[in-house]
Amino acid sequence: TRCSRDWSSDVCSYDLELAVRSEVLLILADQTEADLIGIENRKKVQDKIRDGINMILTERERFGGIENVFFTTLVMQ
Repeated sequence: TRCSRDWSSDVCSYDLELAVRSEVLLILADQTEADLIGIENRKKVQDKIRDGINMILTERERFGGIENVFFTTLVMQ
């Protein structure tokens, strides 16, 4: 649902944040260990995450403006 000016911005922000977090977690859960080894593979995962976030933003806000995703840490279990 696209947030309108009538909605509380906190409600819209929280709903959008949940949708983005969910999408990122789904993408990461789908990765294998091999998908995360090496720079090129990690860049592919970053691109998948970027595209997933932009899909959510485009659906809900009519604008997908994320250009890049950065990993600060990466822990594999």
